[in-house]
Amino acid sequence: MTRGLTVSTTLEAMMKHKGGSMTDELTLQGQVVGWGIEWLQACFLVLDDIMDDSITRRGQPCWYKNKDVGKMAINDGLILESCIYILLKKHCGKHKEYSALVDIFHQVATQTEMGQLLDMTTEDPEGKLDFTRFTMKRYKSIVKFKT
Repeated sequence: MTRGLTVSTTLEAMMKHKGGSMTDELTLQGQVVGWGIEWLQACFLVLDDIMDDSITRRGQPCWYKNKDVGKMAINDGLILESCIYILLKKHCGKHKEYSALVDIFHQVATQTEMGQLLDMTTEDPEGKLDFTRFTMKRYKSIVKFKT
């Protein structure tokens, strides 16, 4: 939630620094971008839990572990990401920086997905962690790209 809240706070500080003021529209756009960041993170967490066979996240059962969810969680994660672009287009689509904003979301998604790939390639074909594949170089790459 901190990621999302930071967008509005930063936007307001930037406007103040430039001598401008926040409008209702700009406030909403900042909130939508913040929600997008949170939803992208949620998408990654849902999918990561499945890939890692995680059981819990923050003390609760992982979404896919719920009886009526299972593998449908994969689609849920993808829907979370798709909704980001629907909201961005609806609320920021006329902004002059809309294209750049969407590009940033795509760049972050690609970078995180590459980090996930690096993380997963530390496992053998059966999905067991293989420490011989885990080097300092790989660790630094995972940290750089996955977070």
